[in-house]
Amino acid sequence: MPRGVEEVAADLRARAAARAGPPKSARERIVEIDRFIDEMAAKYKVRPEIIKRIIKQESGGDPNVAVGRDGEIGLMQLMPQTVRDYNVKNPYDPKQNIEGGVHKFADLLRDKKGNEAAALTAYNGSTAYLK
Repeated sequence: MPRGVEEVAADLRARAAARAGPPKSARERIVEIDRFIDEMAAKYKVRPEIIKRIIKQESGGDPNVAVGRDGEIGLMQLMPQTVRDYNVKNPYDPKQNIEGGVHKFADLLRDKKGNEAAALTAYNGSTAYLK
């Protein structure tokens, strides 16, 4: 029998937690995520402040955000098509989610010829980041 979306989501979250090792304090998780944002921003040549703004807008910075009403997943609220397009194996894993989201934003930024406002609008489909 086919598994439902929630069963698959629970399985992926459990796998991500198992790979993460022993539980970390909230502060340790924040520092780790912040460091990874900086790494991915450097890798894809985007400003880390923009990525942090996207994460704040999309998920409030909560890595436990599961699935949004339109199917968005994780910190950067990746759509299922983005997960496929950017080869994100486990969108519930914060690092994979961030890398997929930063890569997508970098592509949008390139497509918009460096115009951050236009790339942010394209990422979210609104001007919410510009406020």
